[in-house]
Amino acid sequence: MEYLLNINNLLEQKKVNKEKFCYEIGLKKQTFYNYLNKKTKMPVEVLIDIASYFNVSVGYFFGESGANVNGSKNIVGNGNNISVVLDSKQKEIEGKNREIEGKNRELALKDKIIEMLEK
Repeated sequence: MEYLLNINNLLEQKKVNKEKFCYEIGLKKQTFYNYLNKKTKMPVEVLIDIASYFNVSVGYFFGESGANVNGSKNIVGNGNNISVVLDSKQKEIEGKNREIEGKNRELALKDKIIEMLEK
């Protein structure tokens, strides 16, 4: 996973202490090490937080040409890698929202039934 290697390289290049880094971005040290050691899949939100911390685009971690290391806050970069991940997460969110709407309708129906029974 190229992005993990690039995150590690950036930490080393910038001489960033991993414990301090984890504290500053709000991650438990063990969680971060699990990401780096591929024990746990890194959420997109964490990748965005890391890019923001280093002031780079997310595309930088994927080796995208044009992704810069000194100022861009562009989270999509030039390629499709992160776009695919973000599209997937958007669809996941939309699915969860539909689930919530269904549960809210179910709850409203139950409330009506209870109201009718109480009369």
